[in-house]
Amino acid sequence: MNTPYTKFVVLASQRTGSSWLMDLLNQQPRSEAFGELFLPQHQTSPGVLSNTYPRFIDWKPTGRLARRLRTFSYCDGLYSRSAIVGFKLMYSQLKVYPELLVYFKLKQIRLVHLVRRNDLDTVVSEQLAASTGVFHRRSNGQHSDVANLRLDPAHVVRRVRRLRRTKQTARWLIQIGGLCSKEVAYEDLVAQPEALERITAYLGMHSDASRESHLRRVRRQPLDMLISNYAEIAAALRIAGLGDLLD
Repeated sequence: MNTPYTKFVVLASQRTGSSWLMDLLNQQPRSEAFGELFLPQHQTSPGVLSNTYPRFIDWKPTGRLARRLRTFSYCDGLYSRSAIVGFKLMYSQLKVYPELLVYFKLKQIRLVHLVRRNDLDTVVSEQLAASTGVFHRRSNGQHSDVANLRLDPAHVVRRVRRLRRTKQTARWLIQIGGLCSKEVAYEDLVAQPEALERITAYLGMHSDASRESHLRRVRRQPLDMLISNYAEIAAALRIAGLGDLLD
């Protein structure tokens, strides 16, 4: 008797290392890990992750179906592949397609909730990508450090608070939806090999420690060297009661 392949989804916000994790999962045996299949942009060129399954916006269903049925049919096609299959879903995309929560529950899709413990790092990553246009760095690519990134203290505080709210909302939705889920922090995945092993075991993968992601961190400098007005940012965070992000 053949053991059914695990079907999964990785839920996260942008700039939390989700592409890095998906690429790493895609390196595991019998695994196919896709990118943002519900990204509202047409696929025009090869992406960082596999594009052997069309994005929802590019998918042409047979017949005319209601939106919820189209969403379910699209996911059925993806998860019918003979492999451990998953894709990454951003909070913003789940807000547009809330029926996916119903699908995950009905189909017993395993959910990995990827978070970044330090929300300041997420904000800096967002700003760095916006200022350089570099969202991902391949291990064999050229890279030069960026200096003198100047941030608006008020924006940083607002953004950190919003990130914390959306993270908590996602946890609440997972809980009330009764979904099979496991939360993992990006920081733990980077620092602790056993953290990744727990995720691969949860997804039914035979983890191969020799496999590595093709992606590397875009930022390599400490924040106080990267941010030109770091003292100003640090002061604003402490005043807002967010000084723990500086530890």
